[in-house]
Amino acid sequence: MVTDDAVTRAANTVTVLGGPTALIRLAGWTLLTDPTFDAAGTEHQDGPVMVRKTADPALKPGELPALDAALVSHTGHQDNLDTAGRTVASAASKVFTTVVGAKDLGGAAVGLEPWQTRTLSKPGRTPLNITAVPARHGPVGTEDITGPVTGFLLHTDDGSAPSVYVSGDTVDLDAMSALADRYRIDVALLHLGAAGFEAFGDIRLSLTATQAVEARRLLGDPLVVAVHAEGWAHYTEDRSHVQQTFDAAGVPLHWPTPGEPITLPDPSATKESKGKNMTPEVVHERFAQYLKDQDLDGLGSLFDAEAMFVPGPGQQPVYGRESIKEALKPYLASPSTMEVVATSVHQNGDLAMVQPSWRITSESGTVEGKAVEVMRRTSEGDWVYIIDNPYGV
Repeated sequence: MVTDDAVTRAANTVTVLGGPTALIRLAGWTLLTDPTFDAAGTEHQDGPVMVRKTADPALKPGELPALDAALVSHTGHQDNLDTAGRTVASAASKVFTTVVGAKDLGGAAVGLEPWQTRTLSKPGRTPLNITAVPARHGPVGTEDITGPVTGFLLHTDDGSAPSVYVSGDTVDLDAMSALADRYRIDVALLHLGAAGFEAFGDIRLSLTATQAVEARRLLGDPLVVAVHAEGWAHYTEDRSHVQQTFDAAGVPLHWPTPGEPITLPDPSATKESKGKNMTPEVVHERFAQYLKDQDLDGLGSLFDAEAMFVPGPGQQPVYGRESIKEALKPYLASPSTMEVVATSVHQNGDLAMVQPSWRITSESGTVEGKAVEVMRRTSEGDWVYIIDNPYGV
C-alpha cells in the first residue's frame, strides 16, 4: 500500500496503479494520471466498441494520499477516466486536461492548449510546471473518431527534480521529437499495448512496441516506464512482445509491478550525460525550425528570461522573453526558411560568444545579416540567448 508515510514528499517516485493510472511524487507534489478505479470485470460501451477492465487497481480511492493535481489526458474514453475515476478527479485540488475535457469535467478542471504551461506553487515548495504536450490518439485522420487528447510534461525551472513526460494515448512521434527540442526528458511514462478494436480494423490507438522504441530515441533516451499496457482487454501487444522488442533493440524498459514505487533518477546525473555533447549551435537549429513552424512560443524558449534582443539597425534593444517574442512576431508574418552558419564560436565554460551568418527567405523576399550573440548553458544542459544582436549593430 502507498501511503504518505511509506513514500515521503521528499522522494521522486512513480507508482503505477493499473492501466494508465500512475501516482507521481515529484518535487514535493503529488499527482495522479488518468484515474481509473472501477473493479475488474466492469464493461463500458463506447459507440461501436466495448472496453472491459481485467484487473483491479492496486489502490482503492480511499487509500490514495491527498492529491495536488490530477492529470487527465482525455475524458472521452472510460479506460482513461472511468466512473470511480471521475469521483477521484473531482476531489483533487486541480485537474489539468484538454480544453474539451475541462468543459466536460467542470469544477476545478483547467483546459490546456498544446504547449501551454501552468505552474503549481505553494510557500516552501519548489514550483512545478505542467506543460501540455500535443498528442494524437491514432493515425492521422482518426482525430474525429478518437477526439482530443493531451500529454503532459512535469518539470521544474531549477532542474532540481527529474522531468517526467506522460504521453497519454498517442502515436504522434513528431510531437515527441518537438518536445525533446524544447525540454530535457528524464523519465517517460509511455502508453503502450497498441490498443485496438475489431471495429477499427488494423488501426492502433496507442504506441506499438516498435513505435515506443523509436519514441525513446526521439525523446533523448529517458527512463521508459510502461503504463496503460495491462488491465484492460483491448491491448493487442502483451508484455512479452513489448519486452522482446525492447530487448532486440538493446534498450531498457521498466515494466512496473502495480502498487510498487519506482524511484526516479537523480536529475544531476541525467543533466551531465544529456548536456555534455550539446553545443551552442543547437540554438540556431531550433530557431530555424521554430521559424519554419511559425512557433512563437518555441522561439521565445530560446531566450533567457532576462535576455536582450536588438530588433534591427537603429532600433532600441528589448529586454525579457515576452518583449522579445513581441519583437519577433514580424518574422512570422509569412512562412519562412532560415539558413545559419556559425562562422565563429568561442566557448568559456557555460558561456559562449557566437558570430553566425544568416539568411531568412519568405514570400516577402530575403533578409540576411551577420549576428553577434552571447549564449549561456542552462542547468539542464541546453543553450539559450543572453544577448542576440542579429545584425551585429
